[in-house]
Amino acid sequence: MTRREQGRYEISNVPATIRMRQRPGAMIPIATRYERTTFEPDCVDADDARRAELLAPGHPLMDTVLDVTIEGHRQALEAGTLLFDPTDPGTEPRLIVALTAEIVDGTGAVVSKRFEFVTLTPTGGTAVIGPAPYLDLQPLPEHARPGAETALAGGWLADGVEQLATSWAITHAQPNTWNKYAPSWCR
Repeated sequence: MTRREQGRYEISNVPATIRMRQRPGAMIPIATRYERTTFEPDCVDADDARRAELLAPGHPLMDTVLDVTIEGHRQALEAGTLLFDPTDPGTEPRLIVALTAEIVDGTGAVVSKRFEFVTLTPTGGTAVIGPAPYLDLQPLPEHARPGAETALAGGWLADGVEQLATSWAITHAQPNTWNKYAPSWCR
């Protein structure tokens, strides 16, 4: 990627290995190159410049790169990492999970897709927390790691992070998605 205008980039070559890995049934093929791309919706249309492709969940290039990354680094992603917020005086640990929800029609086409980060706490607190909550966090110092890992392993995460996140999504996110997209006569 080469930086073009503020918040916009050029991808001069998408490797064939990525293009060939595109999900089956994708409506838009992955291009060989992209003259303008952006990760920020506000930068799609810029003054005196060409329209940029928004690289976000649902874009074929983004989805394929995510698939390849997850496949190649599954163990590290499942293990996670310990971070801390130096500006937060609270002592309650929080789990940040990334959730994707899709609504598929009878033909198998995705008609709606949503991606969000959610925090979960041992006391049952939850919050949808915006687009990149980890950017202001820092790695947990080495001297604090052993105690934190021990406390987390035996407590509220004992059943597993995936189980906890799935349970939250089923009881909270899924009903909200259904209510948002279901026809009024179904509610």
